[in-house]
Amino acid sequence: MPKTLYERFRKTALYWIHNQHFATALLFLGVVIALVWANSPWSDSYFHLWHYRFSVGTDDLTLNKDLHHWINYGLMSMFFFVVGLEIRKELISGELSTIRKAAVPMVAALGGMVFPAAIYVFFNWGKPEVSGWGIPMATDIAFALGSIALVRKHFTNGIIVFLTALATVDDIASVLVIAIFYTPNIQLDDLGIAFIFLGLMYAGNRIGIRSTAFYFTLGVLGVWLAIMLSGIHATIAGVLAAFTIPANVQIGRRQYAEGLNTLTERFEESNIHKGPLLSEKQLDTISKIKSLSNKAGTPLQNLERLLTPIVQLVVIPLFAVANAGVQLDRVTIDSFGNTIFLGVFFGLVVGKLLGIVFATYVAKKANIGIPPAGSNWIHISSIALIGGIGFTMSLFIAELALDSEANLNSAKLGILLGSLVAAIGGLILAKFSNVFRAKMPELES
Repeated sequence: MPKTLYERFRKTALYWIHNQHFATALLFLGVVIALVWANSPWSDSYFHLWHYRFSVGTDDLTLNKDLHHWINYGLMSMFFFVVGLEIRKELISGELSTIRKAAVPMVAALGGMVFPAAIYVFFNWGKPEVSGWGIPMATDIAFALGSIALVRKHFTNGIIVFLTALATVDDIASVLVIAIFYTPNIQLDDLGIAFIFLGLMYAGNRIGIRSTAFYFTLGVLGVWLAIMLSGIHATIAGVLAAFTIPANVQIGRRQYAEGLNTLTERFEESNIHKGPLLSEKQLDTISKIKSLSNKAGTPLQNLERLLTPIVQLVVIPLFAVANAGVQLDRVTIDSFGNTIFLGVFFGLVVGKLLGIVFATYVAKKANIGIPPAGSNWIHISSIALIGGIGFTMSLFIAELALDSEANLNSAKLGILLGSLVAAIGGLILAKFSNVFRAKMPELES
């Protein structure tokens, strides 16, 4: 049958929704919109918009926050929920599922966090601004993988997997840094309520509840709300909730394939109508196929497939628009000598490069784990530079770590320029990696 106009539109839309290049382009567009808007004649409207307040809740419990808060604490919880799902998937059957697989990315990620933090502390030692040490530690996995996609032909699958695993470990550490070091006061009673809801979600997992509505309701109305009221950053709720989502199947692959064949044959045998309408037996068979397919899948992967496009195409670009606005007319020569700017910029560009390369070298010399297949030191250096794209997580931590608007602007300037230089440097190095490939042995040799 020829495809309808709607089906062609849907196919095209799905292609772009799941296209990493498109997601990265939207994120970049969000940054451009923020910078242009914040430096336009309508800049006042940009800054006033994020301070617009509105309430959610009932008479007994009302949350009154500004739009900036709802984006950074509300929508970004969805981002961290997806991060939690991805981390859990990697721990179950991915590149972090065994110590041997995870060792090199873990060591590399540790080096890529310690070195940038140390550089930032070096520039800001003895100052209150030293609290921003966590800003250059982070790697923006969406931007990093989007950048890698531009030079994909220069890398083996092993190197792509290495970056993904490294960024995943980086995400775990960033979440822990936020929870431990950027949570000023904790209300233990509200935190206790959050863990009660988490316990209910875990119990639901254990007794076989697979309804996403069940986990969404308890996660949002229970865990997220209680954690936000406890004083811990609400986005941590997303990661915690992700670890309660069922990741098991109810039937195996072989059983699913056999059942699907049986139901397909039954569907054909029940074809008693000559027109487009189906028989009652066929409708019943379709319902059983849906039920069988649901048992063969995992709620964790279903939720990840559902939410990832929303996060990449809506949440992250909106976060970029709300947080990347820096008024460039306030940037002077002195701005580039500001210790916050220097700490963030050199932390992302130099710290990530030195940290990841040095830690990978140590792991190789100590024979810890498995180096990425088909990689040499040019590849590792390129990945290390691209790991200096700290955009989303760095901006997020900067909002938590720095109170002064001037200090925050200095950090944002360092994040934007540092991420840009790191991305360009990493892509250029990747372009030339083939030139040195024959002259440089692979790490595995």
